[in-house]
Amino acid sequence: MSMWWMELNSDSETREPENKFRTRGGEPGRCLNCRAEVGSSPQVLCTECSRTLYALESLERLLETFKPGEEFHLEEITAKMDESQRIEFQGMVWILDEFGLLDYRDGSCRIKSDETVNSFLIENIKLKEIMKEKGQEPGVTDRTEDHEAEEEETECPICGELKPATEFYVTGKGRECKDCAGKRNAALSLAEIRKRVEPGVKFRVDDIIESEEERVNIQGFIWELQEFDLIEEDAFKNYTLIDDSKLTEFYSKYGEGELVKDSNMVKECRICNRTLPKSSFYSTGDSTRDECRECYDKIMAWETFLSMKDAVADGPFKREDLIDSFEDPQQLDINIMILQDHDLVEETGEGFELKHREELEEIYRIYTGAEPEPATEQASPSRKEIIHINQSTDESHNLLMNGIINRNQLMDTMEELNPFMGFMKKCMIIQKDGCFEVLIELNVKSESIHDTLSMLEEKNWENRVGLDDYMRPT
Repeated sequence: MSMWWMELNSDSETREPENKFRTRGGEPGRCLNCRAEVGSSPQVLCTECSRTLYALESLERLLETFKPGEEFHLEEITAKMDESQRIEFQGMVWILDEFGLLDYRDGSCRIKSDETVNSFLIENIKLKEIMKEKGQEPGVTDRTEDHEAEEEETECPICGELKPATEFYVTGKGRECKDCAGKRNAALSLAEIRKRVEPGVKFRVDDIIESEEERVNIQGFIWELQEFDLIEEDAFKNYTLIDDSKLTEFYSKYGEGELVKDSNMVKECRICNRTLPKSSFYSTGDSTRDECRECYDKIMAWETFLSMKDAVADGPFKREDLIDSFEDPQQLDINIMILQDHDLVEETGEGFELKHREELEEIYRIYTGAEPEPATEQASPSRKEIIHINQSTDESHNLLMNGIINRNQLMDTMEELNPFMGFMKKCMIIQKDGCFEVLIELNVKSESIHDTLSMLEEKNWENRVGLDDYMRPT
């Protein structure tokens, strides 16, 4: 504590007794400091003087640790405190902020200048002297009268329970038991969070803040609610307010006024046009996306679909076929999982095949603002392959061919195969989305197998199995 304050205290000790209030209740029903009427209340100070004394004591306690102008952060200071210490410290900060003795913004605190502090202490030296004479100055523990007062039980005006005096705080509302004071703080926090999110809706801190400056305060509100089981948290730091009827019951007992239930943190999704809590939208740091989470997940799934389609057409494809195309193999697994979650791929015996979904394509079109693309004829089939060769007899070989043929190219493809109709054993055509799948089996004389494969390759049928392993020497 600074020397000037010690000097004032020292000087006050030398004053004549007649300058003090000599009697315990010299004027019944009046405040000992300002003489305002206090009715039949047993308190020795009116509410305003009691609050001033609380601010005075709080200022002295903080000055023992922090100098005027020195910055400190409420969250850091209270992190290692127990519940009662944290509430007490927070109460001191709030009362000083209310009396204009401390700058408090977004969790950052700074006691005002020496001039402001000194002026307040000097103005209230009389109040300090009164309470010192009454034996209520903090730090005095050897007075029998105070000890007896601590042993007496007092009724809390909120919960109505009788508790020792040591279990009470003096707040702007008078004396409240510590438990009720904590619940009143939680009610204030509930009012703030309830403006931002609906009960039963999962949210993260990022979902309900408009800027980074709000983060510390919002997290503090959530901690207050957790202490009284008003909010739930899962392993992924998602929070959910409990049932609204229970929140209303709690607030009606410990809060002031009505609990605001119309969230001002709602937004309309530009894709599905639903009005949803902002917790249903992904955060972009300073704001939230214009697309709700559900629509944005579908948009990202369709982008994944398009990138995979560029790499594998419609498939089938296997993981090992693409692993070298990804710097991070895990990203390939994530892409496949995203496609599976949105029913954009199915697994067959030959690998994965992509599935087209018009509703996701439409959502993506709205997202990008693109006009629907007119149907265009493709110049060539998506895929034509020779997938198996085996020697059925000493004189012949079987060829198994598979093709994914564009709808407008089917007739041209079948005409390409006219030279092989004489030894075509099987031909199956299956209609798929916008194309046909063709399965063909040829039985070719062994002496003609090389020429047949060459002719097919000229017509863009890719030989996936080679030839040498299937040719027996003659």
